[in-house]
Amino acid sequence: MDSENTEDLIQSRKGICLSPQETEPMNGRPDVFAESYSHMLIEDVCNQILPIDSHFGKGSYLPRIAPEDRMIEALICRGIAGQRYERNIAYALHEFFRNCVQAIGVYGNASYEIVYSVKPGTSKPMGFRFEPLSPVPHGRHGQYCQRIPRQIAKSKGVPSRMKLPEDIVLVCNPRISLRITETLRCLATLSDPVSLDLALSKSGERRERVPYDWEAHRRSHSLAIASTCRDIGWEARNLFRNDILEYYSIHRKLKFARFVMELRDSILAMLNEGIARVGKELGFSAQIVLEGLPVLGDVEKAEGYLRTGERPFKEIYGILLNMP
Repeated sequence: MDSENTEDLIQSRKGICLSPQETEPMNGRPDVFAESYSHMLIEDVCNQILPIDSHFGKGSYLPRIAPEDRMIEALICRGIAGQRYERNIAYALHEFFRNCVQAIGVYGNASYEIVYSVKPGTSKPMGFRFEPLSPVPHGRHGQYCQRIPRQIAKSKGVPSRMKLPEDIVLVCNPRISLRITETLRCLATLSDPVSLDLALSKSGERRERVPYDWEAHRRSHSLAIASTCRDIGWEARNLFRNDILEYYSIHRKLKFARFVMELRDSILAMLNEGIARVGKELGFSAQIVLEGLPVLGDVEKAEGYLRTGERPFKEIYGILLNMP
């Protein structure tokens, strides 16, 4: 459990991580980063799921390792985000959570393999890394399996079915991930430019009146996005702010805050499960604790104020401002 040069260590990597381009034919999902609204949603979730440092809102965001141990903290930071983040747990966690959200958007879920680093001639691990897995493995009968297209497997010199022991695989809660992947799929469709063919090919030709109402088109498109994002509450950066009442705008903001918190809790649970497994192998016991962040109880309180009219909108907005 030290930070010595890892070049001489043997890595226990058993799985594989294919690129988005290699997995696209398998999962049938569009490229969410190539479409404007789906890309915006991923970026908004990444920016709100966890602050990048302790300077957050009026409170004091404090991520820490419990029990506190500087060496274990550096070990965990290296394991989840790499050597450059070993001295800053806030940055390491932000990087890991951001990568998880992006993986959910691209692959449908976030999954990792616990890869141990072992000195040649020994069997005891000296360190670890959480390496991403793609395609997302499926678990059955105490083990996981990655299915690789035969052509890709042949080109990479790996089997088309890669079996992974259950104790080295981490998968984010699929129930939470499914909510955003379905929304992203629909948003990618709505992001496609609609060819209206309203301009003449030659500017000198006489133009005729076209029976087209831009405002009606804009409103119907905005409402389609609002309906698509209803389950998670995303407002597409106030795209339809002028089309809904302030009450429902606040309602959606609270719903989105709830979704982001549930996703954060799911990723944190996966992360702490992995750290617990690593601790058994490396001889330590620790968990990551996030202090100073709004919790689901804060959202529920604000939702109660909104539902009963007990507090003015301005005060509820104040609660929202203290949420990532």
